[in-house]
This record gives sequence, C-alpha cells and structure tokens, in this order.
Amino acid sequence: YLEPAVLLPDLLPDLPPHAVSVVLRGTVDRVDLHQDGTGAVAVIDYKTGALPAAKKVAELEELQILLYAAVAEMGLLNLPGSGHLVREGFYYGVNVDKAGGPAKPHLAGDDDSGRQLLVRGAVRLIELATAAADPDGIFPVLPREMAGDAPTQLPCGYCDFRGVCRVEELAVPPGTERK
Repeated sequence: YLEPAVLLPDLLPDLPPHAVSVVLRGTVDRVDLHQDGTGAVAVIDYKTGALPAAKKVAELEELQILLYAAVAEMGLLNLPGSGHLVREGFYYGVNVDKAGGPAKPHLAGDDDSGRQLLVRGAVRLIELATAAADPDGIFPVLPREMAGDAPTQLPCGYCDFRGVCRVEELAVPPGTERK
C-alpha cells in the first residue's frame, strides 16, 4: 500500500551515471489546483484526435499523462505552493465531433492503484530514457514490434523522424508492414 502523502521522488530508482543529464521535454497543457486546500492537482492533456484508452495507460503503453503527472508531483512545474499530490490525470478531447474527458480519469492518483500506476509509469519512463541514453546499449527502431510484444501501431504518419529512420528497410512483422 502506498500512502497518498508519500510523494513520487522518494519512490524512484537512482539514475545510472550516463543518464543523469538526460532531459525529457514536453508541454503540459493544463494543471488545475484543487480548491480544497490540500495542494492536490489534476493534470490534463488535450487531444485533437481519439483519446488514448485507459487500458493503454494502465499497461504503460501510453505514458504521456503519466510523464506529466510525475513532473507535476516532483515539483518541476512552476505551481504555487509545494508538495502537489496528483489526484487525477486524464486526456481531454477537443475536436469538432466530440469534446470532453473520459467518464473516469486515466489516472486516479488518490487511491492505491492510482499511486502504484503513477510510480510504475515513472519507473518505466526512467527505464526507457536511461536505456536510450546508454552509450553501450542497443536501441532498436521497433523493439516491441520486432519482439512480437506489441500492437502494430507505428507513429510514422506524425513522427518527426519518419524521413530518416529507414523503418521501411527493416524486415518487420506482417501486421506492422501493413501500417
């Protein structure tokens, strides 16, 4: 059981020397401070397309909201006060067909399972970032797809590196090739 009062930095692993200077950048769309005086916050990310499924967040396949929640809880945002426990985090759709958030937040940070999800997500982000920064490591272009360990959904349509990554030259699984 994780006490809600325990903030995230106390639960994260130490970084290996090669990863101390790794910087992850992003823009947090919105952080709302709850008005109950607890200092708790809600982290919100706007989406113009389909909202990521809560299952994808729970399985650590969709990490963006978890990254933003971790950053908020670690005190790395310029928020008034200190010690901001993330009470909830969710994606909010903003498109012409349908606008609004999910019935339940993608991250319910004020209960035990939500706290565990936040910690697991933060640890996974650290693992991915340190592996990518490891000068002796292997960083395959499609690690999960090549291992047959993931859905075959490539981000090529909007990836900034689509012109240089040469993914089309790989011998990829048939489902991935169709994408």
